[in-house]
Amino acid sequence: MEFLFSLTAVSIYGLALMAVGIGLRLVISKRRFDRRGFAGLQHYSNYWSGLLTTVLESLAAIVSAFMILGGAVLILIELYNKH
Repeated sequence: MEFLFSLTAVSIYGLALMAVGIGLRLVISKRRFDRRGFAGLQHYSNYWSGLLTTVLESLAAIVSAFMILGGAVLILIELYNKH
């Protein structure tokens, strides 16, 4: 219980960034899984929707990786400053 009272704004921001980044990763993975057919290939209705979906999901995956990394850095900085 003492740990909950010792959380600072930086720790909360770090945890929130990591949670949102992991959630975004899960949403992207679920969408990719749902598009897979019997042979394991992704199916799109046309070329442009496939291209746009691939680009947007790739950008979202990069953003989520930076969010997870940024959250971890914030938590590590906060732990370093407490000691």
